[in-house]
Amino acid sequence: MSNGSSDKRMHDVKAGIDLALMACLVALPRHASAGDSACGILGWTLLALLVAHNVLSLRWWRSLRRGGGRATRVLQLVVTVLGVGLAVGVCVTRASLGVVCWAFLAMSFHVGQCVWPMFRAELAGHGHVRREVSPAERRMREHRAATASAALAIVGVAAFTLLGFPTCLTFASEASLGAGVPGVLVAAGLACVLLAFASLGAWSQEGLSHLKR
Repeated sequence: MSNGSSDKRMHDVKAGIDLALMACLVALPRHASAGDSACGILGWTLLALLVAHNVLSLRWWRSLRRGGGRATRVLQLVVTVLGVGLAVGVCVTRASLGVVCWAFLAMSFHVGQCVWPMFRAELAGHGHVRREVSPAERRMREHRAATASAALAIVGVAAFTLLGFPTCLTFASEASLGAGVPGVLVAAGLACVLLAFASLGAWSQEGLSHLKR
């Protein structure tokens, strides 16, 4: 009983950190593009949240020493290391817009990789909320999730282009995000891009899980 309660508390803490991480991810590019004083604080906050996320994922890090190199683990490890490196780069470069945008995309992809196993467990009824799920209901849930994910990917790719991400990723000195667009719409566009790349991360985990180990 106590172990279950402890696992639930850990799940809730990790979920809270991940939500804060996503909120920081959405806020950071806006402030980096404007070049205001909040960039530095958000950069260090992002790094601190990422460190906390990985500290609470020690079980996953320990699992890397067992069972060989599954493709899903290898990709997740590569993206994790890349995300941490880029988060450090954000702090070192004082939130250079190009570095911020690369970190934003890498971490968005990583969000999908982390959420995918938990989301699949919830669809199957044996995740955080346990309940009986019939095969037909599970297929219907998966179909709805796939449809929503595809829609988010389409909207996210459109927002990616309209906000000017391609120019920012080249480290062009004149690059900016959402120039002339109201802040609320820029934030909404960034949220769509985050969810789109999270969908890509989830799809990568789904596809690689079917490869021979």
